[in-house]
Amino acid sequence: MREDQDNELWLGTEIGLYHININSGIITKVLPKALTKSICVDSKNNIWIGADTSGATNEQRLYQLDRNQNKFLLYVDPNSKSHISDVFDIMEDGKRNLWVSTTSAIYKINKERNLLRIYGESAGVHRNGFGTGDNYSSKNGLLFFGDTRGYYSFVPEDLRDNSQPRLNFTSFKLNGKDVLPDKDGILKEPLWNTKEIRLPYNQNSFSFEFLGINYQSPGEMKYLYKLDNYDDDWHKYGTDRRAFYFSVPPGNYIFHVRAFNDDGGMIEKQIRVIVLPPWWKTWWAYTLFALLIIGGIWGFIYYRSLKLRKENRLLEEKVASRTNQLNQSLEELKVTQAQLIQSEKMASLGELTAGIAHEIQNPLNFVNNFSEVNTELIAEMKEEIDRGNMEEVKSLAGNIEENERKIIHHGRRADAIVKGMLQHSRKSTGQKEPTDLNELADEYLRLSYHGLRAKDKSLNADMQTDFDPAVGKVNLLPQDIGRVLLNLYNNAFYSVSEKKLQHPDGFKPMVSVITKKRMDKVQISIRDNGMGVPKKILDKIFQPFFTTKPAGSGTGLGLSLSYDIIKAHGGEMKVETNEGEGAEFILTLPLV
Repeated sequence: MREDQDNELWLGTEIGLYHININSGIITKVLPKALTKSICVDSKNNIWIGADTSGATNEQRLYQLDRNQNKFLLYVDPNSKSHISDVFDIMEDGKRNLWVSTTSAIYKINKERNLLRIYGESAGVHRNGFGTGDNYSSKNGLLFFGDTRGYYSFVPEDLRDNSQPRLNFTSFKLNGKDVLPDKDGILKEPLWNTKEIRLPYNQNSFSFEFLGINYQSPGEMKYLYKLDNYDDDWHKYGTDRRAFYFSVPPGNYIFHVRAFNDDGGMIEKQIRVIVLPPWWKTWWAYTLFALLIIGGIWGFIYYRSLKLRKENRLLEEKVASRTNQLNQSLEELKVTQAQLIQSEKMASLGELTAGIAHEIQNPLNFVNNFSEVNTELIAEMKEEIDRGNMEEVKSLAGNIEENERKIIHHGRRADAIVKGMLQHSRKSTGQKEPTDLNELADEYLRLSYHGLRAKDKSLNADMQTDFDPAVGKVNLLPQDIGRVLLNLYNNAFYSVSEKKLQHPDGFKPMVSVITKKRMDKVQISIRDNGMGVPKKILDKIFQPFFTTKPAGSGTGLGLSLSYDIIKAHGGEMKVETNEGEGAEFILTLPLV
C-alpha cells in the first residue's frame, strides 16, 4: 500500500489494483485483473507499479499512470524500445532516479526517465534472488536490495557506469554473396570506413552484419536496426547481428544500428545506401522522353494543322458554293412567299368582293324598286293635278317623299359598303384610327357569310352576335383587323360546313361573335361548333404555310398573317378547342 501526495491510497493485491479516496471513502478497482506486487509514488507524484495486467502470465511489468488518460501505460525504454519484465520492487533515491529490482538485474531509470541502465551479473548481481518488499532507502542515501543470500548495499553516486561499447559493420552482402573492397567496385574502401554505398537497380537485395564490443562489460550485446524510408519502425530488440532487405525500390536510404551492453550503454552507427534507378528512370532519361514527347506532339500538331488548313480551304470553298446556292434558293423562296402572300390576299379579297357584291345587292334592289314605284306615283300625281284633286296629290307626294327617304338610306348603305371595299383593297398606311369595333366585326361577319354563300349555295349557318356597347371605338388599322376577322370567319364557316357534310342530319351549323370590354382591353371571341383543331397540331397552326385544308384549298398563311397583325397591334391571339366539338379564337386588343 502507498499514499500519494494527494493523500489518496493505492493498494496492490493479487486480484487487482485499488484506488482509495480517503475523504469520500470511495474505493475504485483500477486494474480489475492485475496481479500487483509493487507500488512506488515518486517525488513528482507519479504512480509506478509492477503488475501482471493479463492476470494469467505472472509476468510483472513496469507501468506508469498517465493522469491525462487516467490509465496505466507500459514503460518502454526510448532507446532500446524494450520494456522491463519480472518486476519485484520499485523505489526512488534522493536524486530522483528510479530503481527497479527484477529476476535478473537491478534497473536504474534516470530522473528524466529517458535513460535506462542495467546492473546484472557483470556488476555482481545474482539471478533469481530478489523478492517483493525487500528494498530500502536510508536517510543517508544508501540503497538496500535484499535477496535470498543477504542484501546489496551501495550509494548510487559511487557507481561507475561501464564504458560505451564499440560498434562496427563486419559484412555487406549482395544477393547472399560477400562484397569485398575494390576501388572499381561497389565498396571503394573497407566497410567500417564506408559512409555510402551505391547499388544498381538490379542489385537491390542486400544484407548487413554488425558487431558491438565492450571489453569492460563483456556480456551479450543487444541490437536494434532500421532502414530509413523503408522500415516503419525499429526491428525488434535482440541479439541477432544481421539485417536482410530484399527488392528495395530505387531511392535514398540510411541504415541505422544501435548496440546495447548489459548496463544499458548504447552506441549508434549508420551508413547511407542509394539504390540507383534504371537508366529509363533517370532525370536525363525523363528529359529525353519529355523532349521526344514534345517533339512528337509538335510534329502531330504541325501535321494536323497543315491538314486542317487544307480541309478549311476546301470547306470554305464548299461553304461559298453552298452559300451561293442558298442565296439563290432564298431569293426564289422570297419570290414564292410573296406570291403566296399575294395569293392569300387576293383570295381574301375575292371572298370579300363576293360578299360585298351580295351585300350591296340588297340596297340596290331597294333603290331600284322604290325608284320604279316613285315613277308610277309621279304619273298618278300628274293625273290628279289635271283633275284638280289636291288631296290625292298631297297623299301621293307624301308617298313619294317617304320612298325618297328610303332610296337615300339604301343609297348611303351601298356607298358605305363600296367605301369599305375600297378601304380594304388599298395598302395599309400604318396610321391607326378610331374605329367602331362592333360595327367592323358585324360588317365583316356578313361579308364573309355572303361571300362564301356566293361560291357555295348549300352553305347555311346561324350567326349569333353579342356586342358589348361599352367597347365603343378602338384605335386600330381597320383594313388589317378586317382581314383578320374575315380570315377567322372564313375558317369558322369552312369548319361548320365540313362537319355538316359528315353529319347531314341533326347538325345545325352555328358561328357566334362576342365582344367584351375588360378594363383597358377589348376581347373578341369567334366561336364555331365545327370540326375543332386536333391537339397534336395545336402548336403549329400559327406557323407560316401550315394548313389542315386539302391541297389547293389554302396557302397556310391566313392564320400566320392574322397572328402577326394582332401582335403588331400590341394584342394577343389564342385558340381554345375540343376536337370534333368546335373551336374558339380569342383576340385581345388594347383600347389605347
